[in-house]
Amino acid sequence: MRDYNDVLVKFGITSNMDVLQRFNPYFDERYKDFKYKVKFSKYFSNKEKAEQVEQYWLSEVFPNPGPNKVWVEDYLQCEHKQKYNDTGITEIRLLKRYQLSSVLKTLYDTLSNNDKELKREAKLKYV
Repeated sequence: MRDYNDVLVKFGITSNMDVLQRFNPYFDERYKDFKYKVKFSKYFSNKEKAEQVEQYWLSEVFPNPGPNKVWVEDYLQCEHKQKYNDTGITEIRLLKRYQLSSVLKTLYDTLSNNDKELKREAKLKYV
């Protein structure tokens, strides 16, 4: 039985400035199977730095194998165990809500004042 305090987290990089475009069902119908909510994003001027940060979270903080690595098909109890293999959503981590809060605090602390101002301006466009 799933716990209400469970949160599936996807650490990843995208070339899209709008992070949700990464999961547009136009590119893959299986993206409709999930509800996404972006909790954090950060712009990097080069792909190598973005990949380095992604790997830090996936390899050092929440490594595979490890207690937080889950296969999305197992967690969702899918009959077909490779249903999402080539979607890019299989590298997920299962966290408790308090863990996610700690991760988000750590990530937000990495933002420069300029990053924060750009986020504030972008947010105003959606209000």
